[in-house]
Amino acid sequence: MADVMVDLAAFRPAGTEPAEHVLADATSSGETVTSEAKLAQRVILELLTEKQSMPFLSRRGTSLLSRLRSGQIRTEHDLFVAYAVAALDVSRNLRSEDASTDDPSSRYAGSRLRGLRLDTGSGLAELTIEITSKAGIKNVIYLPINVRL
Repeated sequence: MADVMVDLAAFRPAGTEPAEHVLADATSSGETVTSEAKLAQRVILELLTEKQSMPFLSRRGTSLLSRLRSGQIRTEHDLFVAYAVAALDVSRNLRSEDASTDDPSSRYAGSRLRGLRLDTGSGLAELTIEITSKAGIKNVIYLPINVRL
């Protein structure tokens, strides 16, 4: 039997709008996520954690945000390449922390970029990512990132 792991919800889905980054507010607190929602949250957090920003876990995170902030990304092709590099880090990091006894729906099997858009005028980079769990469940996340380009 697989171990079901529970995590605090760091994001609150908002329908077709971008998710809010909220751990607690006036109406709720301490919401939890499991299974594919937990996996989606793990992918988002790994993508948005800058590499070497965690002193004792220097291999965690990706270079995606640093590359966006540094101005290295000027075209959608640049964004695609930055995501591809970041996806390798996400894959390595998430697979290294998954245990064979964990619930397969919360274990990382892979991801693919389904779409991207870069608006240099507003500084908005948008990624649409399909995440697949070890249970074969696919989940699509929309990740808007506002940066100065």
